[in-house]
Amino acid sequence: MSKTDTRVTIQWNASTDNVGVAGYDIFRGTTKVGSVGPTTLTFPDTGLTANTTYSYTVVAFDQAGNRSNPSGALSVTTNPTSATPPPIAGNWNLIFNDDFNSINSTVWSNRYWWNGNNGTDATFLPSQISVSNGVLNITAVKGDTTATDGITRHYASGLLQSGGIQGVKPAGFTFQYGYVEASSKVAAGNSMWSALWMLPANYQDTHELDLFENLGRAPTNFNSFFHWGPTSNYAGREFNTGKNLTQDFHTYGVDWEPDHITWYIDGQPVWSYTNAANIINRPLYLILNLDVGGDWAGWPDGTTPLQSTWQVDYLRVWQKSP
Repeated sequence: MSKTDTRVTIQWNASTDNVGVAGYDIFRGTTKVGSVGPTTLTFPDTGLTANTTYSYTVVAFDQAGNRSNPSGALSVTTNPTSATPPPIAGNWNLIFNDDFNSINSTVWSNRYWWNGNNGTDATFLPSQISVSNGVLNITAVKGDTTATDGITRHYASGLLQSGGIQGVKPAGFTFQYGYVEASSKVAAGNSMWSALWMLPANYQDTHELDLFENLGRAPTNFNSFFHWGPTSNYAGREFNTGKNLTQDFHTYGVDWEPDHITWYIDGQPVWSYTNAANIINRPLYLILNLDVGGDWAGWPDGTTPLQSTWQVDYLRVWQKSP
C-alpha cells in the first residue's frame, strides 16, 4: 500500500476458505512479524532499513489451528531515505529530525509548560509514551487519574512538547519559519483527539499553528488551523480525505513562511493562509499529544474505546537557505 525508508504497509485479499478465518499471520522472510484479526487485511511493518529489499507472505488460520499455505511472496524495497526535502521549490536544510528510536529527554518534555490541562478528560503521564521499532506510541487508556492540578480525569494519555517548562527546564527545540512534516497513523475511536501543533516559545503570545488535528469520530477527516490575536481569531479547514487515517500512515506537512502558511497531506497542498499581517514572526515549539474528550472532540461515552494509540513514524523540520 505504501512505504518509506523504515516502514512498509502491505495489503492482501480476504481468505475464501469456507471455514471461518480467525486471523492472519504476517511473515517477513521466515520471521513472523505480526498477527491481525479476521477483518483486518493490512499490516504496517516498521523499524526497517533504508534501501533494503524484503519479502512478505501471509498465512490464514482458523480457531481449530488449521493454517493455509503461505500467500505468494511480495517483494518490496524500502526507499533510500525518507528525509527528502519538502515538495516545494528552494534549497532546504534539515534542522530537526526525530525517527523515534528513543525519547530524547533533552528535546522533549511530558507536560504543557504551564503544568495544566487543555480542558479535556485526559491526564498526561510519561507512562503513556513509548517507542517500538522506530515508531512513537502515545496511548490513551481509560482509568481515573489525578493530575498535579488536583483534578481527577477519566483517561490517562501522553504529550510531548519541545518548549521546555517555564522556570524549570529550557526549551529543547524552537524554530522560526520552515516546513514541518510528520508521518502518522491517528488514534481511532470516538472522543480521541490526535494533534500536532505549535505554540510561541515566549509562553505569552496568543498565536497557535496547528499542523493537523484528527477527531476519532471522523476517521477520514483532518483539520488544520491558525490562531492569532487576543480575541482568538482563527482560520482553518476540515478535509475529508476519503481514506481512513486510523488504518495507515500518512504524511502531514505545513510550510510556515513570513507571507503564507500552506498545509499538505501526502505531499499535496490543500490550502494556504496568506494574510501576512497576522502570521507570527517569532519562534514556535512543537507539541504532540493524544487528548480525550472536550467540547470539540466530544466527551467519552459508551462508544469510546478503553484504549487507543496514536503512532508517529518521524517528525522533521526543514528551513530554506538564505
